[in-house]
Amino acid sequence: MIYIIIPVHNRLPYTINCLNSIKLSVKSEYSIIIVDDGSTDGTSTYIKNNYPDVHVVKGNGDLFWTGSMRVGIESALKMTKSSDHIMSLNNDVTLVKGSVEELLKEANKHKKGLYGSLSLSAADKDTIVPSGTIVKSWLLNLTSHIYNSRSYSNLDSYFPVKVDILTGRSVLYPVEIFKAIGNFNSKSFPHYGGDDEFTVRANRLGWQLFLVPKSTVYVDQKATGLNPTIRVLSIKSLFLSIFSIRSTNNVVVRTKLAIKIAPWYAIPTYAFISYLKIFSTILISMLKLFLKKHTR
Repeated sequence: MIYIIIPVHNRLPYTINCLNSIKLSVKSEYSIIIVDDGSTDGTSTYIKNNYPDVHVVKGNGDLFWTGSMRVGIESALKMTKSSDHIMSLNNDVTLVKGSVEELLKEANKHKKGLYGSLSLSAADKDTIVPSGTIVKSWLLNLTSHIYNSRSYSNLDSYFPVKVDILTGRSVLYPVEIFKAIGNFNSKSFPHYGGDDEFTVRANRLGWQLFLVPKSTVYVDQKATGLNPTIRVLSIKSLFLSIFSIRSTNNVVVRTKLAIKIAPWYAIPTYAFISYLKIFSTILISMLKLFLKKHTR
C-alpha cells in the first residue's frame, strides 16, 4: 500500500487535476491523504463530495508545506504496515502513467532508499526542471540540479542516479524511515527547505537517495511560491521574498538550512554563498523588470 500525501492550500483546480492523474496513472494499491491547510475556496467540501475515498485532514492555515507533510505522515502512520510506502506529492503535479510503479520497482531493489520522480515542465512536457541535486562542494556551496533544462527525450541514460538532495514534489519513502529518523522538521522549515533537510538527514543516516528518470511528473512552475528564479516578480514582491515563509530566498530559512545540512566546517561559507545567491538573483530580477519597463 502507498499512502499519497498531498499538501493543499486553495488552488482547487490543481488539486482536481492531480487527483485525476493519480486515478488514471497508478495501478498499485494506494490511499490518498489530502492535508487542507486552511483553504478558503471550498477544497475540503468539494473533495468530500466528489472524491469520497480521499482522506481529508484539516489545518488552520499555518502548517504550510512541511507542516502539512508532517501531519499527513502522522495520519498515515496510524494505518501503515512496515512493508508500506508513503509518497509526497504536490498538488501542482500531474502524474505520468507508470511513474509510481517505476518508483516502487526501484524501492523493491534497494529497501533502504528514497526515490524521486524526474520533473518535466508542464508547458512542453519535455524540459527537465530541478528534481534532484548533487553537491559538488559543501564548502563552496557548489551544487548542480541534475539534468536541469535538458530535453527529457534526448537523455543519454534513463537509469536511476544517486543524488545528495531530493525535491519533495514526488518522492517515495519506505514507512520504516520515519520510525528510524523521525518526521519532517516543520519547526525550522515550515515551507521551503523541509524536503532538503529531511533527505540530507536521511542520506547521512544511511538511506540512499535516487532520482528515477523513468518516473516522470509534469509540474506547473508558475504555480510555485515567491521564487524570482522562476518568474519575474514586482519590486515589492522581490523584497518580500527575502522574509516570506513561502519564498526560497528567505534568509532566515537559508541560514537554518546551512546549519542543518552543511558539514560543520562548511557552515560559514555555505551560508555566506547562499546570501550571495539570494541577492544576485534579486538584482538580476530587478534588472529584468527595468529592461521590461523601458523597452516597451
